[in-house]
Amino acid sequence: MDTGSSHTGFSRSPDSGRETILRLVAAHEPSIRRIIGQRSGPGVLRRTTLDDLFQETVTAALRGANSFVYIDDARFVAWMTTIARNVIARTGRDAARRPGERRLKSPESSGVGVVDDELVSPERTPSSVVSARECEVALGRALSRLPDHYREVITLYRIEGLSMADVAERMGRTESACCSLFLRAMKVLRTKYPIR
Repeated sequence: MDTGSSHTGFSRSPDSGRETILRLVAAHEPSIRRIIGQRSGPGVLRRTTLDDLFQETVTAALRGANSFVYIDDARFVAWMTTIARNVIARTGRDAARRPGERRLKSPESSGVGVVDDELVSPERTPSSVVSARECEVALGRALSRLPDHYREVITLYRIEGLSMADVAERMGRTESACCSLFLRAMKVLRTKYPIR
């Protein structure tokens, strides 16, 4: 009997909520990021990053979790594409209202709200290179403290960039189990070993 499940192991159920969305996002993150990158024009990406657009898209999807019902992976990706298109359009409209300005990440904490584009260097500065290296070292230390299976799933999926199906194959687990393992590993990494 067909339960509506796909290769990711999720079934059609009205209680598919936030956890299922997070698992599906983890399984399809490279595709979702690629779609966002393809749909974002240079005007949008001058004012924000692909990571920010991805996070806003996931946040918007989670806000709609109560009405989400999983049918299949293709429809999930199509749903995320629609949400991403709306996030990108909103970001583009906001940018059009403030030409020549860039919104800072945290205006409250910096005491500054808007900066002219001419003041923001597109090049990597020495301090940004050092900061990035410090983050890499901190991440390496945090990963080394994780249990082996957590470290392996994070390394394969995030650092080596394998698909969740390939991660599952390498680890000898189901794709669904690897999604769950990845989410648990990231939660432990973020809570026990915050990098910044």
